[in-house]
Amino acid sequence: MKTILSSETMDIPDGVKIKINARIIEVEGPRGKLTRNFKHLNLDFQLIKDEEGKRKLKIDAWFGSRKTSAAIRTALSHVENLITGVTKGYRYKMRFVYAHFPINASITNSNTAIEIRNFLGEKKVRKVDMLEGVSIVRSEKVKDELVLDGNDIELVSRSAALINQKCHVKNKDIRKFLDGIYVSEKGTVFEEEFTSLLVVFTSFIYMLPFERSSLSIMACIMKLYKALKGAAISHQVLLAMTFIQFGFAGMTLISKAALNAGMNPLVFNAYRQMIATLVLALLVLLMERKKSGSLSFSLFCKIFVAALLGPTLSLDLYYVALHLTSATFAAAILNSIPVVTFFLAIIMGLEAVGWRSFYGGLKILGIVITVGGAMLLSFYRRPSTRHPNSPSPGSNDGTFFVNKLEGRTRLILGPVLMFLSAIAWSTWLVVQSKLLELYPARLHLSTLQCLIGSVQSTIIAAALERELNSWKIRWDIQLASLAYCGVFVTGAAYGLQIWCIEKKGPFYVSMFSPLALVLTAIFSAILWAERLNWQSILGGILIVGGLYGVLWGRSKAEKQEIHNGKIDELFSLPLPWKQFITMQACAPYAAMLLVQLAYGGSNILMKIALEKGLNQIVFVVYRHVIAVILLGPFAYVIERKQRPSLSLSVIIKIFVLSSLGTTIHLNVYYAGLAYTSPTVASALSNVIPSLTFIMAVLLGMEKVKTESPGGWAKMLGTAICISGSLVFTFWKGGYLFKSFENRALINIYSTKGSAGEYRHAKENWIKGSALILTSHVAWSAWLILQAVVYKVYPARLSLNTLICFFASIQSSFLALFFARTPAIWKLDWNVQLLTIIYCGVVISALGYYLQTWCISHKGPVFVAMFSPLLVVIVGLFSAFAFAERLHLGSLIGTGLIVVGLYCVLWGKRQDNSAAQKPNEGRGLADGEALEISINDYPLTDPDTSGRK
Repeated sequence: MKTILSSETMDIPDGVKIKINARIIEVEGPRGKLTRNFKHLNLDFQLIKDEEGKRKLKIDAWFGSRKTSAAIRTALSHVENLITGVTKGYRYKMRFVYAHFPINASITNSNTAIEIRNFLGEKKVRKVDMLEGVSIVRSEKVKDELVLDGNDIELVSRSAALINQKCHVKNKDIRKFLDGIYVSEKGTVFEEEFTSLLVVFTSFIYMLPFERSSLSIMACIMKLYKALKGAAISHQVLLAMTFIQFGFAGMTLISKAALNAGMNPLVFNAYRQMIATLVLALLVLLMERKKSGSLSFSLFCKIFVAALLGPTLSLDLYYVALHLTSATFAAAILNSIPVVTFFLAIIMGLEAVGWRSFYGGLKILGIVITVGGAMLLSFYRRPSTRHPNSPSPGSNDGTFFVNKLEGRTRLILGPVLMFLSAIAWSTWLVVQSKLLELYPARLHLSTLQCLIGSVQSTIIAAALERELNSWKIRWDIQLASLAYCGVFVTGAAYGLQIWCIEKKGPFYVSMFSPLALVLTAIFSAILWAERLNWQSILGGILIVGGLYGVLWGRSKAEKQEIHNGKIDELFSLPLPWKQFITMQACAPYAAMLLVQLAYGGSNILMKIALEKGLNQIVFVVYRHVIAVILLGPFAYVIERKQRPSLSLSVIIKIFVLSSLGTTIHLNVYYAGLAYTSPTVASALSNVIPSLTFIMAVLLGMEKVKTESPGGWAKMLGTAICISGSLVFTFWKGGYLFKSFENRALINIYSTKGSAGEYRHAKENWIKGSALILTSHVAWSAWLILQAVVYKVYPARLSLNTLICFFASIQSSFLALFFARTPAIWKLDWNVQLLTIIYCGVVISALGYYLQTWCISHKGPVFVAMFSPLLVVIVGLFSAFAFAERLHLGSLIGTGLIVVGLYCVLWGKRQDNSAAQKPNEGRGLADGEALEISINDYPLTDPDTSGRK
């Protein structure tokens, strides 16, 4: 049977030229030209344009059979390989395997030939010449590794085959003699070069405050670049996520210090979004100037809503809550974002609970434990002694409405606002995933969200804070916090997080959230002598336990097949254990470690900035403005040839994503951080995976099988995580340990009250915890929506830039209502400016992008597993620097959250393993397609696609 006409089309990226001459196709791109001859195929090739003016390649086959139709798809695959070769290039890595005699190899002829010696002890020299256009080098990072680069995938693969065949064992028992040179990894040159450059830039930013010798800095950077240049994507994802958590911890701490210095939280968020927008706009100009595509009105509305939820509402609520609580408390509440996101996913039908399965119950238990830990952390605080230098939250003067609250109102408002911020951020996460599908230009999307968020935050701040002095930014901690959050957090961390989400999935990113809690607690203890009581420790443990319970249960219950309209990638499993020995498997761990460290630093710096008077909303505005400025040029340059069109629908989704993930989440989170400590905020952030799991189940995106252990594990983990959050929020308990330092190295508290009393009263503790948990709900929603958005707009940098752009606009509108005093917008050369720059660059620009990359490579569950690390980092720093003491409730809550988190992760993994067993040993039915998860094997082209 023959078909009259069979046709297939493919999009031609910007910056790529295609010429067709007698079935000979020539593709020209930034890396050169490639030609392929299709004269042996009875096909017609032609270049066309669609209604929107996009260039396309069309292949027709007249009166063809099934074989001819298959040839059309084969030809398209060849052309796609040509386009990838001229835009990104191909990189193959080969490893030496020897058990008897070490293989020696030397590169000759200007990296175009290799001489292999001592193979199986032979004196014969094996010479292999690379094919035309292929270069070979020895890896400087990995021992006994060769790196082959080229534009033509056929020539690169054939060159690798020649090397492998030269070392083929003959006339020996292959069961004993496995010596040879084998291909270990396949990928592209572009992705590794950009990631190495990104990590080097991040390291340079971190080294500046500690290294005064420029020669030492450059020497360390060169060593780091050489070490990371040969690293695989998985290693870089881990490094990125670790960096993001450090940035988030610093954001929480410096923002808290800026708010305590007198800065209005709403004004702070507005300024932060403005700075993030400027930073991301610069990155878009450099990386995605030809990748944005068309921006329709529908897409713009979606981006507007996303920016309203994330950068505007979430951040405004977060900063207000941070103003009423502590940095540690805010970091602890942040861990509830994955749980809130999961809960929103359940509500929206994006996630199925699987009530009858063990892992489904584990996820539910993790959610309950997380909520319990958050409630314990927020609502139970007994009177405790504090350091004499410890001020009360919200003690700064001004017309901000929070400063006028007293008694029970302040007690409840902080945690409530923080929890609302988490809800807004979780919602933004859900919207963000949808926007990425419609507008995959990550930098553009982040920039738009920061821009819109800055406008929204400014309006809100102006409406609620009409005194001009509140908009004035002093050259102290306020300006430093804005610069930190706007440049490092919003501009850098957001971009890295989106990148990690694309690579490893949202749950992989959520797994690292507890690291920010640890970092924030450590810095709070060291700098501000912040003390932890039993309630704080219990609440943080519950949140982290519930977080990992949700993540583990979710990983066990994950299905291998990804259905249309689902967000299974949000909870994808990491690579098999056997790949952990490779360099590719180490990068996600290093990236997530960096992310958690970045988040911890963000919490600590944000707490300092908030205590110094920095306004939360103004901070969010400045932070995202800096992030837009930073990410904009990179998005413009790097993704200019692969950025999809930006339709109105994509803009609306990005706007909504920005509202959830940045505006709502950050504002609420910072508002809760003002009431709590960085350690508390970091501990509560571990509920994010559980919240994300709940949302996914409610949205029908996740199924919890109650008949399987994985389903019960997920439900149990979710319940434990929610319970930990509730315990963490509502029950503080007495002090568990004495502080490491009797006197805080860094003072983040006012002098109100008698000496020896802690400034975080029970009222403020509950309010801060509630606000942080609320912000995590918004963040969990953002995690879910981000996966959806990335499918329509897979450009990571552009999307992140648009998010920061809309977030800056949204936060600016909020700041116009809540921070109308001009003095609040004034930045001084202190920790406030440092916090804004850090959060804008490290967190928003680099941390978020790196976290997204980790998610795309290892999956969201892998990212979420690192969340408790944030609690440890922040807790240790808070103990040493802030003299912070642990409470019984905080410890129990944190433990429950962590236990619940890992229960969810285990349940998810068990469900996924059970789903694979029925398909083992059976063949494929007619018309059934073989589907392989992106996390099963390393990606040849990984460019496929929470926290502050």
